[in-house]
Amino acid sequence: MNLCYHEWFLILKNVYITDRPVLTNLMATLNNGDKLLVDSISRFARNTKDLLKLVDQLNNKGIIFVSLKEAIDTTTNTGLFMLTVFGAVAQLERDYIKDRQMEGIAVAVTEGKYQGRKPIEVPKL
Repeated sequence: MNLCYHEWFLILKNVYITDRPVLTNLMATLNNGDKLLVDSISRFARNTKDLLKLVDQLNNKGIIFVSLKEAIDTTTNTGLFMLTVFGAVAQLERDYIKDRQMEGIAVAVTEGKYQGRKPIEVPKL
């Protein structure tokens, strides 16, 4: 039995970035029978809709999707159900974090403590 594997490193500093060339390349490279392992569904997709769309694309190509953190097997009906539930929970968690961040910024602005992000220094050429 020959085993073959590919190593892909999807470094997602911000999952909300719409242009994700590494993910696009990965999706185009995977073939029928491949298995895609991700650390967590919250690092793979922006929201539940995006997650289900990506997993549907994988399933249509015969690619198995596995999330290590959530231990989800998308080859079963129960696994797809759990994927939807965990995806919704991850999206809810992200939304709560964003809400708390915005509330904290609003408080800091009213107290005169919020100055925004520091400007990035661009080297002069």
